[in-house]
Amino acid sequence: AKAVETCKIGKRDEQL
Repeated sequence: AKAVETCKIGKRDEQL
């Protein structure tokens, strides 16, 4: 997953 995606998605990066 990407830290940048987490900022936009919220907390979906954990599952990605």
